[in-house]
Amino acid sequence: MDCYFIQPIGSGNTYRLLDSNADVKPDANLQFKIVIVGDSGCGKTSLFTSYIRGYFPTDYEPTIFENHRAFVSKQNTSEVLTVDLWDTAGQEDYERLRRLSYQDANLIILAYSLSSRESLLNIPEVWAPEIINFCTNTPILLVGLKADIPVHQVDPYDALKVAKNIGAVAHMQCSAKQMFNVEPLFDVCFNIVYNGKKQNSSTEQYNEEFEFDYRRAKKKETGISGG
Repeated sequence: MDCYFIQPIGSGNTYRLLDSNADVKPDANLQFKIVIVGDSGCGKTSLFTSYIRGYFPTDYEPTIFENHRAFVSKQNTSEVLTVDLWDTAGQEDYERLRRLSYQDANLIILAYSLSSRESLLNIPEVWAPEIINFCTNTPILLVGLKADIPVHQVDPYDALKVAKNIGAVAHMQCSAKQMFNVEPLFDVCFNIVYNGKKQNSSTEQYNEEFEFDYRRAKKKETGISGG
């Protein structure tokens, strides 16, 4: 079960990572923040680094906090997204600092390792409550990392059950080491934040138009004229 969509917002378009040294002209209204959270050592840093570099890093060091900025183009359009990928520390010692990273997040990736059942059990016990407390309405994507290991310690149906229980948009598995499902995973991430932005914009436009029509109707009722 490599990918299972619980909500359709995560499906749709594909995106291309642009060279950071290129002459990039991102859209000012398409700026997003994605934060990854999960147990220490579950593979969070390797996932982000593999996507940005295009290969699996061999110079791994445990992360306290790190921010990768990516520019991605939406295929078949001229739109360019600016995405800040926030890598957080899973250790309890950094809990206070980690909570600061949640501010203005457009998507939370909740990560666990397929080599550790405990890392999945900690999702509903530790990580989801923290996310729901600090990012009440932020979409969640549940991701199983280290899919390349020979024997998985996590039943995919248990993971899917967790995804549904915490209200995740989707559940995916990937391997940064083999670059398996890495690009499709980020396509899902970018679709979630992009489609969410468009939905919010449409709702705001509808509310503005409704408010304008309401004010105009009230003026007509009271005999008030003018713009």
